[in-house]
Amino acid sequence: EVEISSPSTWVVACAFGPSQNIIACGGLDNKCTVYQNISHQSVRKHPVAMHTKFVSACCFVGSDQELLTASGDTKCCLWDVESGELLQTFEGHTAEVLR
Repeated sequence: EVEISSPSTWVVACAFGPSQNIIACGGLDNKCTVYQNISHQSVRKHPVAMHTKFVSACCFVGSDQELLTASGDTKCCLWDVESGELLQTFEGHTAEVLR
């Protein structure tokens, strides 16, 4: 059992990576943080995604290497987990993206 402390008091979205050794959590702090090596005592934490409004959803795409986020800023974004680089933005939504 591993306890993970979140940088945000309000976690809205959470996702396990396909390896089951990585978790992404996002919320009202406008970012999505990734926790790696969750099956070990040395959990590595780093922010991956940053939006201008809350993160409402997140999921890993195909592997532990890419993360898709949805936000109250009307955008969905695809991120490289390791570097935090924004790979693609999906725009055109007329309201908050909740799922």
